[in-house]
Amino acid sequence: MTEKKQGTELVETIVLDTEDGKKEEFQVLGYFELKETGKKYVLLTHEDTQNEDGEQDVFAYRYYEEGENITLEEIESDEEWNMVEETLNTLVDEEVI
Repeated sequence: MTEKKQGTELVETIVLDTEDGKKEEFQVLGYFELKETGKKYVLLTHEDTQNEDGEQDVFAYRYYEEGENITLEEIESDEEWNMVEETLNTLVDEEVI
């Protein structure tokens, strides 16, 4: 992960390898931990891109820290995704992200 200046604010970014071997840069929106799962999550978005509704797509991943390295895992169960989505909606409603 790196930090870079976007306008007047410093933003955290992460570069992920895609399935087709390309590298894509994402902006880190935030981190949180769910008590229900005991796991940590990160919220990412593409910088300056919007979907057809004019909103930014947000991607959520489970993550693990190993020293200075971070490993991301996809959220596979609907139950876990529903808990993450509820937290995301709360963060948006409270204007935290």
